Amino acid sequence: MASFAFRLVVLFAVLTVSAFGAEQGVAPKSVSSEHFSNLLNHSPFLRLLSLEEAYSLGGIANIEGETYVTLRNRKTKERITVISEKENEQGMQLVEVSGSYPEGVKVKVNFGGKETIFAYEASQISPQFKPGQMDNVKYDKEGRVRTSDQLVKKYLTMNKDQQRIYLKWKEEVQLKKRPELRYSKKRFPFAHQAMDAIKKGRSPDRP
Repeated sequence: MASFAFRLVVLFAVLTVSAFGAEQGVAPKSVSSEHFSNLLNHSPFLRLLSLEEAYSLGGIANIEGETYVTLRNRKTKERITVISEKENEQGMQLVEVSGSYPEGVKVKVNFGGKETIFAYEASQISPQFKPGQMDNVKYDKEGRVRTSDQLVKKYLTMNKDQQRIYLKWKEEVQLKKRPELRYSKKRFPFAHQAMDAIKKGRSPDRP
């Protein structure tokens, strides 16, 4: 109540001063944008999070000689693509990709003249399953790890187009980029993530 009364007093004072100025033939000065320049330039409502705070590295793909980097919004889970040829809609542009996959990879992105370096997070390099979700491990006669029952069941829930995309991803990752995963149980988390992404209509990440 006291606050409301105070505001009425202030409003009355402003109106009184304006009326007095009009009677004396002195018009009050008009308000321009210059009066608010400091607020506009340093507004607390316009603060942008740093790229590291707002995004994480989602994946890297090389298509017809062009490198495509996917960044994932930590809050909304939305994915955006960054390339070196030009800035994307958010004003980001890829500078370079260096290092070895996946632990040593470094992705440098320019945003507003400032360069930010992204890397895969620990959970992406070695995805962790919740208790009870661990795949069963079976070996063939040569001692190689066979595809788990969980992966087989998930694969069978995919339609033909999704299976085709997954097999292409599997060939690229396990035969070309990460051959050490081909007969290792370490491939299971990556395979699960790839299938889940494909079933949701997204491109699977390349570990």
